[in-house]
Amino acid sequence: YMHAEGFAAGELKHGPIALIEDGLPVIVVMPSPKNSVTLHSKLLSNIREIQARGAVTIVIAEEGDETVRPYADHLIEMPAVSTL
Repeated sequence: YMHAEGFAAGELKHGPIALIEDGLPVIVVMPSPKNSVTLHSKLLSNIREIQARGAVTIVIAEEGDETVRPYADHLIEMPAVSTL
């Protein structure tokens, strides 16, 4: 069995990072860089830290977001939609 739980990106460094180990798949839902540059930048930092611990990153990002591609082991591109 594998533990699975969702965490807000801002909470990652307050405990959940300790659960990440070599080979663990981690799914990241990236915000659009057009709508939230600061949040997007912080999540890129989180992904780099996750990769440094050996996890496999599966990133769901907006189509055309090339900034995330180098940090995603697997990239799922979604079409851009308007912000709710």
